[in-house]
Amino acid sequence: MIVDIHTHVFRADIDFGPKLQADLKRCGVDQRSWGDVETRHLQETQAADVAIVFGLQASQTDWNIPNEMVAAHVAKA
Repeated sequence: MIVDIHTHVFRADIDFGPKLQADLKRCGVDQRSWGDVETRHLQETQAADVAIVFGLQASQTDWNIPNEMVAAHVAKA
Protein backbone atom coordinates (compact mmCIF):
# COMPACT_ATOMS: atom_id res chain seq x y z
CA MET A 1 0.00 0.00 0.00
CA ILE A 2 1.27 3.45 -0.94
CA VAL A 3 0.23 6.34 1.30
CA ASP A 4 1.25 9.89 0.39
CA ILE A 5 0.93 11.60 3.74
CA HIS A 6 1.50 15.23 2.76
CA THR A 7 0.14 16.83 -0.42
CA HIS A 8 -1.27 20.25 -1.26
CA VAL A 9 -3.65 21.56 -3.88
CA PHE A 10 -4.54 25.19 -4.51
CA ARG A 11 -5.69 27.77 -7.02
CA ALA A 12 -3.01 30.43 -6.75
CA ASP A 13 -5.07 33.17 -8.39
CA ILE A 14 -7.91 32.62 -5.90
CA ASP A 15 -6.33 31.08 -2.79
CA PHE A 16 -3.20 33.22 -2.44
CA GLY A 17 -3.71 36.61 -0.82
CA PRO A 18 -1.93 39.86 -1.75
CA LYS A 19 0.96 39.36 0.70
CA LEU A 20 1.75 35.90 -0.65
CA GLN A 21 1.38 37.06 -4.25
CA ALA A 22 3.82 39.91 -3.56
CA ASP A 23 6.32 37.53 -1.91
CA LEU A 24 6.18 35.16 -4.89
CA LYS A 25 6.67 38.03 -7.33
CA ARG A 26 9.58 39.44 -5.32
CA CYS A 27 11.24 36.00 -5.37
CA GLY A 28 10.78 35.69 -9.13
CA VAL A 29 8.34 32.76 -8.94
CA ASP A 30 6.49 32.25 -12.22
CA GLN A 31 3.19 30.67 -11.20
CA ARG A 32 2.47 29.74 -14.82
CA SER A 33 5.25 27.15 -14.57
CA TRP A 34 3.06 25.18 -12.15
CA GLY A 35 0.48 24.55 -14.86
CA ASP A 36 -2.95 23.32 -13.78
CA VAL A 37 -2.20 22.41 -10.16
CA GLU A 38 -5.51 20.64 -9.57
CA THR A 39 -5.19 18.38 -12.60
CA ARG A 40 -1.52 17.72 -11.92
CA HIS A 41 -2.25 16.84 -8.30
CA LEU A 42 -4.82 14.24 -9.37
CA GLN A 43 -2.39 12.77 -11.91
CA GLU A 44 0.60 12.70 -9.55
CA THR A 45 -1.28 11.05 -6.70
CA GLN A 46 -2.91 8.33 -8.83
CA ALA A 47 -0.23 5.79 -7.90
CA ALA A 48 -1.02 6.19 -4.20
CA ASP A 49 -3.70 4.13 -2.53
CA VAL A 50 -4.29 7.03 -0.16
CA ALA A 51 -3.21 10.67 -0.47
CA ILE A 52 -3.72 13.12 2.37
CA VAL A 53 -4.41 16.62 1.04
CA PHE A 54 -3.86 19.71 3.15
CA GLY A 55 -5.56 23.06 2.65
CA LEU A 56 -3.65 25.90 4.25
CA GLN A 57 -5.27 28.80 6.03
CA ALA A 58 -2.53 31.00 7.43
CA SER A 59 -3.27 34.68 7.92
CA GLN A 60 0.37 35.69 8.50
CA THR A 61 1.53 34.24 5.18
CA ASP A 62 -1.75 34.84 3.29
CA TRP A 63 -2.54 31.25 2.31
CA ASN A 64 -6.34 30.98 2.11
CA ILE A 65 -7.23 27.53 0.76
CA PRO A 66 -10.77 26.70 1.92
CA ASN A 67 -11.56 23.24 3.27
CA GLU A 68 -14.55 23.14 0.90
CA MET A 69 -12.23 23.52 -2.09
CA VAL A 70 -10.04 20.67 -0.86
CA ALA A 71 -13.11 18.47 -0.22
CA ALA A 72 -14.45 19.14 -3.72
CA HIS A 73 -11.04 18.32 -5.21
CA VAL A 74 -10.72 15.09 -3.23
CA ALA A 75 -14.19 14.04 -4.42
CA LYS A 76 -12.80 14.03 -7.99
CA ALA A 77 -10.17 11.39 -7.16
